[in-house]
Amino acid sequence: MRRVVRSAARGGRKVLLGGHSLGASVAVAYASWDFAGHPGYRDLDGLVLIDGGLRGSFDSADLAQAKKRLAAIRKQPFLDLLGLGLPWVTGILSESAAVLALKDPLGPSVGQAFSLLPAQFKPPVPATNRGLLGYAFDASTSPKALGLIQVRAGQLGPDGDWVDGEVTPIERLAETFGQEPANAVEWFYPARLNLDVDAASPLTQDAAATYLGLRLKWARQVDLPLYAVQTSLTNGGVLKGARSFLKLSRSPAARARLVDASATESHLDPLTAAPDRNRYLQTVVPWLKRLVR
Repeated sequence: MRRVVRSAARGGRKVLLGGHSLGASVAVAYASWDFAGHPGYRDLDGLVLIDGGLRGSFDSADLAQAKKRLAAIRKQPFLDLLGLGLPWVTGILSESAAVLALKDPLGPSVGQAFSLLPAQFKPPVPATNRGLLGYAFDASTSPKALGLIQVRAGQLGPDGDWVDGEVTPIERLAETFGQEPANAVEWFYPARLNLDVDAASPLTQDAAATYLGLRLKWARQVDLPLYAVQTSLTNGGVLKGARSFLKLSRSPAARARLVDASATESHLDPLTAAPDRNRYLQTVVPWLKRLVR
């Protein structure tokens, strides 16, 4: 990552490091990281946190938890989001549903007739391909435990087709997961990433951080402008973590922009919502313009 950051800075360009979810957490960790005596924050000009972060934004992990989780990771290194024992299935199902919604949105749902698709993702009425996609991802019908993949896209119509509403159009959701050559699908998500981020949450070089090889030396010296937006995922945790980081570090509160979109957006909406309804785009663009003047 540091090679990318340093390459981006060539020619005197400003570099802001940001990310969504765990990516936001990694951005904060980078700023606090010790690169053989060089503070990570000195490579950057700002931080953009999209529904993620540290300092209580998500979970934490002490030394005992780190040891226990690392032992489990050595047996199964990838996150099994659906709990089926096949981590890659999540990627196949989500991408297939998106591709079908793009190629044949009004056709009878292929997934609904697929016996291996878990029943919790199947609408209660015969649905279209885009109807099933919306039903599986929308916060009102998607399983509560799957908040990481949810959007606010509207509702399933009585005829089984999807009716757009709220902030994310179903076509944008389908494009996000079904476009090529790259899309939002994570076929294999390393569970070690979550462990490292949880252990990094306090931004102190404690026993768990040392055990995992983290180098979190410079958090108190970070002086970068901060932007953070939260959705409904963490019940206020993201902005709580952002405020805690502002107090811990030297990041100037006067240049910070903290946005609460929890009333209207779920976790993926900052990435998929229509621009005119996207609180992230509506607030980060003016903040960036002021920052780079």
